[in-house]
Amino acid sequence: MTELTLPRYVYERDVIAEEIVDVSFAHTVVVEGIFLQRPEWRSYFDYVIYLDCPRKVRYERVLNRDTYLGDPTTRLEKYKRRYWPGENLYLRDVDPKRGADSVL
Repeated sequence: MTELTLPRYVYERDVIAEEIVDVSFAHTVVVEGIFLQRPEWRSYFDYVIYLDCPRKVRYERVLNRDTYLGDPTTRLEKYKRRYWPGENLYLRDVDPKRGADSVL
């Protein structure tokens, strides 16, 4: 396999778009992101490292980082409505710490 077709979040348009990534010259491919240990993807990874970052730190980072979403109140509301409920389900149902080869 020399190309991967991956879903990528395009924040400027708030959509998921497919991206073709050429890995023909890669010895190692590092994939980072959220929800990566979903059952339909986990078998594609040879080794998984889970970064165990406290919730408070994660929340502060995204709210300070994602200024493209609008003012602080708008960012907070979007995360409360859209992302954080999904994160809670993922942590409960997938338990990515348990499924990782290494936890840092």
